[in-house]
Amino acid sequence: MPVTREEVIWCYQTLLGREAESDEATSIHLSHNDFRALVAGFTSSEEFKAKNIATRWDNRQDAIGSFLPVNLPKQRIDVEASEQQLAQCFAKVKITWEHLGQTRAHHSVLTDKDFLPENFAGSAQRFWASGDEEVAIAEAVLARHGRDDVSGMTAIEYGCGVGRLSTAFGKHFKHADCFDISEPHLAYARKRAKEVNAKRVSFYRAVAETGFGLPPCDFFYSSIVFQHNPPPLITELIRSALRCLRSNGVAIFQVPTYIAGYKFDLSNWLRTDHELDMQMHCVPQSLVYSLIREEGCTLLEIRENGAAGRPDLILSNVFVVEKTR
Repeated sequence: MPVTREEVIWCYQTLLGREAESDEATSIHLSHNDFRALVAGFTSSEEFKAKNIATRWDNRQDAIGSFLPVNLPKQRIDVEASEQQLAQCFAKVKITWEHLGQTRAHHSVLTDKDFLPENFAGSAQRFWASGDEEVAIAEAVLARHGRDDVSGMTAIEYGCGVGRLSTAFGKHFKHADCFDISEPHLAYARKRAKEVNAKRVSFYRAVAETGFGLPPCDFFYSSIVFQHNPPPLITELIRSALRCLRSNGVAIFQVPTYIAGYKFDLSNWLRTDHELDMQMHCVPQSLVYSLIREEGCTLLEIRENGAAGRPDLILSNVFVVEKTR
């Protein structure tokens, strides 16, 4: 779809921090047929590089001031799909993640070069420790909302990967049911659980045929997972996460709600032969709010975080939600 004048103006204001020098300059950019290409053109310019907008995050320097502004243009994102289209989306994602599980399972979970297959042995302790740390953060959030003792709570982890968090959930919760789309990842997760003698954890392959249904639980958790699914799947996964909660149950999930230069056309995406590598997707924040209301839940917290990387280009949110009816 051709870019709009509004999108070109947004690029000037947000990426270059100024107005267009002329109507003619704006018109030149209207020749782009893709918003991603438009943004890429701006961010590759010498003016953009000179303003040092893109490098602050990459260099791990202070990122204050590099977050996306409030005056963002509306994005064109298909979030609805038929059952057949959802099954096709799921199948494409499954192929990609089973490939990643076979070639670089741990690195596909945390994209640090130390977790590539050739480097993992020397970094394994840090990898698994990061899972314990993340579960401790989740427990602190639960405690803040009155769940001080999780030992009697059942948990679901969606997108468990190689089990980085799973065994930690199993240590602290009554039981943890952990789901992933990729059988190669699950094989690593089961191996890890056996190595550390984790008793209160079970692993399951997520399947589209169940309608994305999950068993009832007191706590649902997912992070850096939804973002690698196309928007219609993200929508169904959030809906499923909220539906599986028992009364007064809590869900904590992370998902990007804006990506600069992003648009999603479901028909085009399904027709395209994608590289077998992780993709980054988002859904509108307003959609998440609607799903929370529709599923009889209450939003307890929403926080911005850097889980998706590049906060100057990606708005990533953590939602804390309670089932209230």
